[in-house]
Amino acid sequence: MGFNIGALMDEVWRTAPTGALIFGSYLTFLVLGSWLLPGKTETGVEIGTKKRRLEYKFNGLLLHLLSLSSFVAGAYLKLFPGTIIYDNFAGLLFVVNLFAVAQTLFLYIKGKFFSTEAAEYGLQPESDQGILMDLWMGWRSTRGSAGWTSSSLRTARP
Repeated sequence: MGFNIGALMDEVWRTAPTGALIFGSYLTFLVLGSWLLPGKTETGVEIGTKKRRLEYKFNGLLLHLLSLSSFVAGAYLKLFPGTIIYDNFAGLLFVVNLFAVAQTLFLYIKGKFFSTEAAEYGLQPESDQGILMDLWMGWRSTRGSAGWTSSSLRTARP
């Protein structure tokens, strides 16, 4: 019994469409839940010389508990099998990593070439230290839409 890369790739391609549906549904659930669920709103620290502040809604625990209970209820009501994540794990892992790489590249290009935050917040422009250092340390780009920013999904700085 050895490792068979061909069988692994067949499994990834077989389960990737369902993995994309699972991940897309979960991401949609999280975005809608973060907008709709109640939560205490706090103002962040002053940013830059213009001393602007971002607002953050604290409803993550409630959203997490709702997502877990929704999954258990859906499996219990037989809307989907309770093993759906296990059954489609290879494709789900592929889709999640593909999304992470695509989002990282999108936010890097947006932050490096199209960001207006330096002028908007009165910040010093960041110096170019090379693509590897920029990707490791991040590039300032926390703009979002409708009060939601994607920075919480991409924060992986040391």
